[in-house]
Amino acid sequence: MQIKDIQLSSPIIAAPLAGISNAAFRSLLYPLGAGLVVSEMISDKALLYHNRKTLDMTRTWEGEDPLAMQLFGHDVDSMVYGAQYLDTKTPCKIIDINMGCPVKKVLAAKAGSYLMQDVDYAYHLVKTIVENVNKPVSVKMRLGYDMKHINVIEMAKAMEAAGVAMIAIHGRTRSQLYSGQANWDYIYQVKTQVSIPVVGNGDITSVEDGLERLKHVDGIMIGRGLLSNPWLICQINAALNGQTIPMVTPMMKHDFLIELANRLIKIHGENVAIKEMRTYTAAMISGLPNNHAIKQQVNTIETQVEYHKAIDDYFTSLQPIF
Repeated sequence: MQIKDIQLSSPIIAAPLAGISNAAFRSLLYPLGAGLVVSEMISDKALLYHNRKTLDMTRTWEGEDPLAMQLFGHDVDSMVYGAQYLDTKTPCKIIDINMGCPVKKVLAAKAGSYLMQDVDYAYHLVKTIVENVNKPVSVKMRLGYDMKHINVIEMAKAMEAAGVAMIAIHGRTRSQLYSGQANWDYIYQVKTQVSIPVVGNGDITSVEDGLERLKHVDGIMIGRGLLSNPWLICQINAALNGQTIPMVTPMMKHDFLIELANRLIKIHGENVAIKEMRTYTAAMISGLPNNHAIKQQVNTIETQVEYHKAIDDYFTSLQPIF
């Protein structure tokens, strides 16, 4: 899959997940075969006002390449500033515009999927960004603002006309949030209407899901499915290449969690990192035996030493089972 002059090694893209897709987590997806990884969304206004926490979100881990950084906002001037900041002050290869986030805080800023309501304004906003940066620009959108206003085909055509290099589409409307089933029929229709790469997103949780979707689109974007199984990337890649699909063992999950904790500590410090590991740990051990007790234990842990011991003890206890 190619985005302008950027050749991806795989058509599998790791989606942006707010509060999840930091440099530590992203960096562990490249060795698994991700063709592109997208950062969690970054506020244009926060960049404009040099918010320290937001500036820290633009930090990268060595080897993050290719990386797309996602920007959200509404006002043309601040969005152009934010895009230029990502263009000139970060090593990202692609600047991604968020037109898909459905959460109230983002909608209140007239950003994210709010932009799906006005095709003309979205066109003007994105075209101005494209004209003021050197790196390729992509857009992540939804099917529409709600079920009565599904306009993804019209919006996709407008984004192509605005000069974007790739479109990623989540197969739900803003009003659906993450409920129900993603509707891929609309995504497939978009693929027939534009000439730039189209990437589909939504409910890809198995190798079979990935292979089926890739019959109809240029690439697939996986989000929540990677929290519990980041190896889904290499499993789909293996299937695409006619290779044996690798099995995921408990010790692979152990090693991933330990390395993620170590990297998070280097980025955020021990106290914050260990608290952040609660979300990753709960997702990773979901479905494993006797996981309730370790989830509760991790929720009370505050130090790296305690976390390592708890994870070591838990996965060691699973060895007779597996």
